[in-house]
Order: sequence, then structure tokens, then C-alpha cells
Amino acid sequence: MAFEMDRIAREWLGGSRLAIAPSEVVAGFNKAEELLGAEWIQAYKGGAGQDLAGAGVALPIAVVGLQLRSVQGAPGLNEVLSRLKARDRAARSELAAASYCVEDRLMCVSSSAPTSALARATVGRISALRSLATPGRMSKSRHPIGPKRTGARRE
Repeated sequence: MAFEMDRIAREWLGGSRLAIAPSEVVAGFNKAEELLGAEWIQAYKGGAGQDLAGAGVALPIAVVGLQLRSVQGAPGLNEVLSRLKARDRAARSELAAASYCVEDRLMCVSSSAPTSALARATVGRISALRSLATPGRMSKSRHPIGPKRTGARRE
């Protein structure tokens, strides 16, 4: 059943508000339900017999849904979806990193070997973005690796 903002406010927010446009909250909930299922969303209520509500309950659902929307069709997404359904926290991190890259946000990632095709594609995209961010193109404060340090270390 598709989510609408009235239902989300009533069942999920419990009087709280989110700093995301209502249309984006609805889109996030609907995408999360479409790709992860109603059971995955319902688990945020606290499980059987629980009825948790509030921004801390609703926000992760909306954010994951929006991140899924931004990477839809990416290689390796099915693997990450399976891991998300299994509540693998690393999958949430991979999804977040991939969505940042799709949205052209520069970021610095240090990671061990990526575990999914989506993560490998993300690391490749980050490397490409970082190569574009040369000190001549960006101010030192915005450089993803940080300002170039020269000279001896201060002790």
C-alpha cells in the first residue's frame, strides 16, 4: 500500500517533523517499501507488539529510500538490497557512499576491499572525482584530501 504524508505523519512521526520536504519523505518511504518490502519498514517500529514513532524511526526509512532511488539500476544493487534486508550495517554505508557519488558530492573514503559490485563502482567513481579535485581547481579548505602539508611536523 503506497504511503502518503498523512499516513506517515500519523503512524510514523508521532508528532515529530523532519527537515525534508514532505514529497521527498513520501518518495523515500515508497521506494523503501518497493525495493526492501513492508516487513523491512515495519521492523523500524520495534518489532512485534511495538509501535515506536518519531523522527528517529521515520528518518532512516526516508533516507534509505531516497538513496535507493538515486542508485536504482546500478550494478550490484541486488546484492546490496539482499544485505539491507538482512540488516547488514555495512550495506547501509555502501548505499550512502554510492548515493553521494551519484549526486556528485565529493567525499574522501578509505576502505578495505569493497564487498559488492555497487561498492566497487562507488570507489571507482570517488577516485575519478578526487582526481578532478586538484588544488588548482578547488580551494585548499574544500580539497577532499585536505590542504597540502609541507615542512616539518610540529611537536
